[in-house]
Amino acid sequence: MFEEQTLIEFLKARTDYDVSLTDQKQIDSLLGTENDLLKAKVFIGHKSIRLQNPNELWSDGYQELENPQVLLTEINILCKRSHLVTVRTNIYKAYTSFDPVPQDTSFSRLTLVQSDLALISGINVFWREVVGMVFPRILKDINYGNL
Repeated sequence: MFEEQTLIEFLKARTDYDVSLTDQKQIDSLLGTENDLLKAKVFIGHKSIRLQNPNELWSDGYQELENPQVLLTEINILCKRSHLVTVRTNIYKAYTSFDPVPQDTSFSRLTLVQSDLALISGINVFWREVVGMVFPRILKDINYGNL
């Protein structure tokens, strides 16, 4: 895994959007108004971890160690509907260049898993992206060897 704040700081540095941790109450209050968003708001939060190949499970557990895990992270975008294409493209370009563990090639970069339109409220739109990062089941620790 990686710290959510690391991705937040990365997106802030590469875009001019307000980026923060996901807070559903905050999203609901922003959508509930017809205010004119001057700047896109982006909310980040880890969603879950699943096996890369969820249909491949073994009773002995040893082979299962070769089935990598996928960390799913949600990126919620709130912006004017007329700005969605530009905002989403900028966020996509930023997160696909994010490398949370650059010293270890067994971890992937973030990649799109799914995206969808969550809600339209007047001139504002709420867009949801789920991104994934693949990481190995057997993690090496510099000080302790294999864990």
